[in-house]
Amino acid sequence: MLYALGYSGFPASRVVTGPRPSADRLRALAAPVLALFAARGHAHDPGQVADSVRRTLPEADVPVLPDTSRHNVPMATADEVNRRLAARLAPTAPPAPPASASASASAHADPPGLRPPGTRSRPVSAR
Repeated sequence: MLYALGYSGFPASRVVTGPRPSADRLRALAAPVLALFAARGHAHDPGQVADSVRRTLPEADVPVLPDTSRHNVPMATADEVNRRLAARLAPTAPPAPPASASASASAHADPPGLRPPGTRSRPVSAR
């Protein structure tokens, strides 16, 4: 009852969101993608959106977490969320070669996953 009284003063409105990135721009992402969806989410159809993400980004980890709403995903499924985050953030690149003059210079360039799409790493001169 109290909820209904408090909510009655707010006008109905649409959720305001920013522009959506194109599928091509999403496919250009260099970083691993984890997209968590709450099975009981009401802002969208979680299964439909998860399927769309899977089609666009086949390498992404896209779970629909059962018995969760968007507000309780971090608490209700903390172990699952932590496990998936750790797996996505773990280094996947092979170990770096032994240090040398050229290797140390390239180590100071922008890491590939952190550069904006379409840009190149700046060469760093040896000191």
